[in-house]
Amino acid sequence: MPRRRHVVSITLGLSLLPLALTSIVRGESIKFPYEAVVDSDNVLVRSGPGRRYYPTGRLAASDRVVVHRHDPGGWCMIAPPEGSFSWIPADAVDRDTGTVTATSVAIRVGSRFDDSDRDVVARRLSRGETVHVLGQLETTDGRILLKIQPPRLEYRWVTGGTISPLSSAIRQARADDPYQPPETPREKTTTAAPGKISSRTDRRASPTDPAPHQALEALDDSFRKLPSRPSPLGAFKKLETDYRRLMETTRVAGFQSLVRRRLASLKRHRFRQSQIEEFQALTRATDHRDAAIRQAAHQVARPARPAPVTAPQSPRKRPGTTKPASPKQPVARPVLRFSGAGIVRPISTGHPRLPRFVLVAPDGRLLTFLQPVAGINLNGWVNRQVGLTGPRRFNRDLQSDLLTVQTIRPVRLRR
Repeated sequence: MPRRRHVVSITLGLSLLPLALTSIVRGESIKFPYEAVVDSDNVLVRSGPGRRYYPTGRLAASDRVVVHRHDPGGWCMIAPPEGSFSWIPADAVDRDTGTVTATSVAIRVGSRFDDSDRDVVARRLSRGETVHVLGQLETTDGRILLKIQPPRLEYRWVTGGTISPLSSAIRQARADDPYQPPETPREKTTTAAPGKISSRTDRRASPTDPAPHQALEALDDSFRKLPSRPSPLGAFKKLETDYRRLMETTRVAGFQSLVRRRLASLKRHRFRQSQIEEFQALTRATDHRDAAIRQAAHQVARPARPAPVTAPQSPRKRPGTTKPASPKQPVARPVLRFSGAGIVRPISTGHPRLPRFVLVAPDGRLLTFLQPVAGINLNGWVNRQVGLTGPRRFNRDLQSDLLTVQTIRPVRLRR
């Protein structure tokens, strides 16, 4: 049987969290989609925005990706990189034309590391849509799956700290990197005629004077130590001021060009650090909301007060009769089909869009979140054993079931 990996932590989904991450380049907001470059080797591409989602591929440094969205937790939603693929049931496709023949069919994200990783449903296709078939696979239970190119509106995810936007400002900063040769001269210089001294030459230091280069090396050493500081944005500004002061007070031929390259590299690193801090800020906001969910689960497992003891319900006696029903011949009761049965518990997380009640088992296990319809007041049923009816389905935002309560009745639960 193929391995199945499920996300079991209760986290807030995308619709519960505002996407507040916006990167600034020269005062202009980055607009989606935008192109980015991978900064390091062996960057894992995943099937969802989290480390619990299985990896689908790997990127190398200098690879390009197209970013379509910034997600909570510092994840970037990208177009499927080259080599990505998905799976579709073979019986839902006309292999000759690649046309989908089923009314609605799930497309699952494939992995280059393990063919059994195909649990994540990327999207659904309707009859008449077309796919590009790359190959096929027979599963252990005899089903035939077709390997296809990822269809439109299917995405993958990478961590935001591994990529950098390729805006015009970033491209210019990369061009000015001291470790790369400049594409064009940074400034025009004039050479005095033999026997003449220009107006600026008399203020220049001797080319053999080691003092300017020693000062430059000291600033470079401070530059190299910046990433080890917890919040170096203020240090970036001070270092930039020191570089400019050194450039303005030194008149060594070619020295200004050296300092300008460092200023360009400093600007690029400062932008990258600001991106990291923005991702960290968003992660902290996400963690606060995750903590609210964990607090809700903790309150579920530890009720505020014990459930009241209620006398067992017995069949109503007919007038004039005193003999109770024989235990060997219990009174037949109608069989009720509930969508859920358990104990109603309140939760308080402070989040306005999180349900205020949950249903738990007698041992405290969370069964489902509860959302009452108009006319149903769950406050009067807190800590009572109940049976509920109504639509119940898995909610991706809550990563748990959500039951819309339409009716509620008291029951006795078996322990």
